[in-house]
Amino acid sequence: MSQEKFSVRGAQALFGAAFTYAFTGVLVREVSPMWGDKAQVAARWLLVFAALLAYGFFRKPKAGVPRNKLSHAIGLGIMFVLVVLFFTAAIEKTTLANTLFTFYATNLVASFLVGTFVLGEGVTSSKLLATAFA
Repeated sequence: MSQEKFSVRGAQALFGAAFTYAFTGVLVREVSPMWGDKAQVAARWLLVFAALLAYGFFRKPKAGVPRNKLSHAIGLGIMFVLVVLFFTAAIEKTTLANTLFTFYATNLVASFLVGTFVLGEGVTSSKLLATAFA
């Protein structure tokens, strides 16, 4: 009888997202005196783009988006662009602390919900625990 392999990839992804979102606040705080709002947005997009290119280049085996999920992937890409634009507008209109708190909380909960309901990921106790702690 073989033993089932236990994996916590979903929890690791949620903790990785939480770290990334938390690091964004540090970048915003350090870069804001040097650059304007538009330059900060461009720099963040370029940083993420470079990270995604590096990940795609070094990933073995190469992976793609399945045809039946392509519309979801495009929709998520468009929503990400809107999130960045709304984030920038919020920074200009309210305090940094309010914007970042709302940004972090909304992104983590929305990522969990979209992954569960749209992409069909399973919900485990480790994912729920990771989301609650994050």
